Amino acid sequence: MPLHNPAIIKTETSSTATPVTITADTESKILLDANPDRIGAIFFNNSTSDLYIDLDNAVTTTSFALKIAEGGYLELPFKYTGAISGIWESTDGDVQIRELI
Repeated sequence: MPLHNPAIIKTETSSTATPVTITADTESKILLDANPDRIGAIFFNNSTSDLYIDLDNAVTTTSFALKIAEGGYLELPFKYTGAISGIWESTDGDVQIRELI
């Protein structure tokens, strides 16, 4: 006899990918403001310098949550809706972001 599980698993989907470009800076910058509607985000480090990211309003190159190597790519691994900040080791390039809402 087959098992019957009435639980329905609903996954969130996005139909909008808002593009954001932030120029590389050696000072901490907000990459994405807090957004309660955010489902996810995609980051491409279009720079020749490492990008350090924190899930907060500020970040340093010694206190960070994630590091994206030059030319690297990151998908935000869970539905985080708070502010995201970034800082580079040098001011060459930018980060290309798609915020999924």
